[in-house]
Amino acid sequence: MAILKRLNLLPTHQELESLSQISGRAEILRAPSTPGAHTGWAIISTEEPRHHVKLMSYYEDVHFKFECIYMAFASAELGDTNSRLERWINEAVAVSRVALIVAATWEVATDAEDGETGVAEMSGRISQMPENSPGCVGVVGVALISKIPVYVYLEEFPLEIGVARTWDDMATIPRLGEVMDLQSVAELRIRLQREGWLDAGGNQLE
Repeated sequence: MAILKRLNLLPTHQELESLSQISGRAEILRAPSTPGAHTGWAIISTEEPRHHVKLMSYYEDVHFKFECIYMAFASAELGDTNSRLERWINEAVAVSRVALIVAATWEVATDAEDGETGVAEMSGRISQMPENSPGCVGVVGVALISKIPVYVYLEEFPLEIGVARTWDDMATIPRLGEVMDLQSVAELRIRLQREGWLDAGGNQLE
């Protein structure tokens, strides 16, 4: 089993503040689709209030051959790029609030066929993560809560962003996670920080 290392990849206060401003009529934008190309980012854009948030796909190494995927967020300025973007879905979404899909990924020991001890990766809710397993926790999807919710989520292979109308249409890791409101995510980040989890660079969180 690898040395215990846990990464807290949850959004910062600034990222959560930007996400909290998404409300009302929202569009999901992306670069024009190209055959064979992968989409590693998307933009959620609202008009009233005028606000744009960029969703980006990342991964971090917990250790050799053990990677964790997660989303990061930043306020965006569209400017002249708006005309070069396309809608991911045809109609706008009437967003009442934004929630995040949070998942943990960890390693567990397994018995190999040759009698040696192997290692397997598992994903799920953070409450399912064993206390003594290396791993990480991060956002793997955004839920735009409306009359009919829309999910913007991470695909694992290849690492890219997708959009789904139903929970079951998402990739595996997001479906194993849990939907949390922004305040709960902020509180979880603080709790993990106090418990000694590291940031994406492997440093103690301030």
